[in-house]
Amino acid sequence: MRKYLTNTFLMIGAMFVSTVALANNMPNLIQVITYNNRAIQNIDTAKNLQISIEIFNLDDQFNLQDELSKDLPKDKDAAIEIAKQRTQAVNPDRWENMWRGALLAKKYKISKAPAIIFNSGQQVIYGITDIKKALEIYKEYERK
Repeated sequence: MRKYLTNTFLMIGAMFVSTVALANNMPNLIQVITYNNRAIQNIDTAKNLQISIEIFNLDDQFNLQDELSKDLPKDKDAAIEIAKQRTQAVNPDRWENMWRGALLAKKYKISKAPAIIFNSGQQVIYGITDIKKALEIYKEYERK
């Protein structure tokens, strides 16, 4: 039993060390700028490696406008009242983050989307929506 526990702890320790070693070549932060029609895949890859990830949809202001105005009545006063209620019900974080993607794109001089940004603009990969693939490209770049 003792040998089994020792081997188990050694195996767990080896897995931890290899994960830490892998993470040392990884970015601290991934920011993604995208549109509705370019869904991001394998987000869990970053989360599993304990990399912070932020996703900004440049279409979110249009999405919110559609949500707020959906099925409003023809009566102007009733429509205004419902729109006010819907606006107040929007999560404050959504209001705060709605334009953040556009501001980041300007700050980092991002020329198109989708764009996967590593370490606050140090590296950018364009045209890829798969986080796992982007991390592979990032690792290859960092090795050179």
